[in-house]
Amino acid sequence: MNKKVKIVGSLSLIAATLALGAQIYTNHKIDYILQKFPYSLQNKFQLDVVEKKKNFFNRELIFKLSGDSTKTSSEMIQTKLTALPFAVFADSALVPSFVKELNKNFKVTIDKNNITSKFSVIGDYFQSNIHTQFRDLANKSQTLVIDLNFEPKSHLMDVQSHLSGFNYDANSKIHDLIADATLIPIDDNQYDIENISIQLKDGDVYLLNGDNTNIKLKKLDFNLDKSDAGSNYNLSAKINADGLTITDKNPKHSTIQFKNVALNVSQKEIPNQLSYVKLLHLLNNKNELNTVEIIDQALDLLFQNKESELSFNFENLTFAHKEKDQGVSFDNFSSFLKGNFSDLSQVQSNYALALKSCQNKGENEHFQIKGIQFEGNNKNVNLATQLALLKSTIQLFSKAQVPETKQEAKQVEKEKSTFISALKTLAQDYNQSQQALFKIDEFTLDDNIELKEITIGASGAISEEKQDNENIELTLGSYINKKEQFQLKNGKFSLPFSVTNVGTLIPLNICSNLIYQAACDKYLNADEDTDLLVYQPIKNIAINIENATLSGEIDTYPSTSLTPFEGKLNLKSGILEEQQDKTTSTLLLEKWKKTEFDLYFSIVNKLFKANLLKDKQSISWSLINDWLYPEGELNPYLKENGDNYTIQIKKEGDKTWLNDEILPPILEDTLTPEQQ
Repeated sequence: MNKKVKIVGSLSLIAATLALGAQIYTNHKIDYILQKFPYSLQNKFQLDVVEKKKNFFNRELIFKLSGDSTKTSSEMIQTKLTALPFAVFADSALVPSFVKELNKNFKVTIDKNNITSKFSVIGDYFQSNIHTQFRDLANKSQTLVIDLNFEPKSHLMDVQSHLSGFNYDANSKIHDLIADATLIPIDDNQYDIENISIQLKDGDVYLLNGDNTNIKLKKLDFNLDKSDAGSNYNLSAKINADGLTITDKNPKHSTIQFKNVALNVSQKEIPNQLSYVKLLHLLNNKNELNTVEIIDQALDLLFQNKESELSFNFENLTFAHKEKDQGVSFDNFSSFLKGNFSDLSQVQSNYALALKSCQNKGENEHFQIKGIQFEGNNKNVNLATQLALLKSTIQLFSKAQVPETKQEAKQVEKEKSTFISALKTLAQDYNQSQQALFKIDEFTLDDNIELKEITIGASGAISEEKQDNENIELTLGSYINKKEQFQLKNGKFSLPFSVTNVGTLIPLNICSNLIYQAACDKYLNADEDTDLLVYQPIKNIAINIENATLSGEIDTYPSTSLTPFEGKLNLKSGILEEQQDKTTSTLLLEKWKKTEFDLYFSIVNKLFKANLLKDKQSISWSLINDWLYPEGELNPYLKENGDNYTIQIKKEGDKTWLNDEILPPILEDTLTPEQQ
């Protein structure tokens, strides 16, 4: 018996020793965890803890939250920890002063709040649950549940929340909001957001107490992902909604309605020093909006990355007016834009959009468009210099128009030199190429006008000799105008051409843009303006058109006699020598002297000679007939050549031919400068 008592006593002593050791270890782990505070999220918010009381089994803690915009902190949660061997339980509640602050700031009434937590000090789990019952702005009872789970090995933190609903007033409300966020550790006491997911069952928002705009949302899904890439980070965002309706009472009952809309945005390798949170902070500055800094930050966020991609799609979009029963609808739209910004001096981008159909209702004229496609790409775009030019222009808007000191005047001269240098750089280094293709399968207007198989294509590339080789193609399967009794089939237009020194047009193009006009007016004097924007383009640009063609077949509707036509053009202009007189009219006249061309047009004459149009009373046929037969006689510039009417105009040097006959020269000294 004594032996059994000794064994039991020994085991009890061992168990007590182990329990004491476990309790000491548990308290040690608690101390270790508390020493890691404060924790921060993206350096924007900081969570700290203060230990009020402590004994071997219990502790009382106060958690405080502070933001980067203020040095004050708010006591949020008071917690009582109960430490058992290898396990800790926590009962928490919101601090009464913090509850009053929430009630005051958010106009809500918190009726009940319960926070329970448990975790194992040996690293198996950490879980916390917050359950809050409150009354919203419309005094409706709502529930907010937040679950926090911590993964000890990876230190990942997952926060899940569910809000039953929220009524902002009698009209505006949301229902069934679910949010999930994953936080990742950056270092021992700092976290960043890795993923945010938000689902909203439905929402109803009225602006100006319902007197203006109403926004309705149905099944909204938002997802944001962020991943680390060394000194950079990757970002992607997705927004999907089953329905989005915007109703505006001015004009009365005008409605925009989306069905199954999706927006996806992604960026790769954004520098860590750039942040959308910082941009939002600038936009929310209550003291003063720094427009220059906001635009500068926005441009850097858009283009200071390796690659960006944007897509926008919807199943249906409707613009409607309920009172007039009118509207326009768009079905099955898809689009994307992708840009490679790894080298801002040679940016590559491509884009595409497609629309299955578009039609209106309720209007006097009904139209329908089917099968719209638009796609293309741009290569070797010098975006770096363009952005520098844009930022310098934005800086100009923030300064006084007239320099007040010598230092300011010197700064203006420096900015002027930079601006002109950027213009010349864009002109000299222009090496951009592009392709674009636009298609429409069918277009109808009422029961009268019908177009089919419309295609417009354009392409261009810069050769090693800095020559811009371009090509424009247009085809039209058929065009019918029933009221005009006119139709056209198999229309084709081809314009291949090359332009030397095309970069000299860049300064003119930039200074014609409203964004840059103020900068051009300030930095360019009259001589610089004339030289960059007028003289250099006219002098140095040479255009060469080789075998441009136009062809098709016209006919009455219904068909009488299919009438083919064709046209051809060849043109060549030269580069001017240095000119003393730099007025535009003089330069254009000198350019004309160095231009040679050969223009030919032919149309079959059966439809007109056989008097087959006598019953066709329409504007289209009247215009054609009046051109062919002004005053009832064949146009003197036309020549009857067998079954065709033809015209050919040709210029070489100072000689011009019309239908193989040389035209008399125009004496320049008899013309005014305007006529020249």
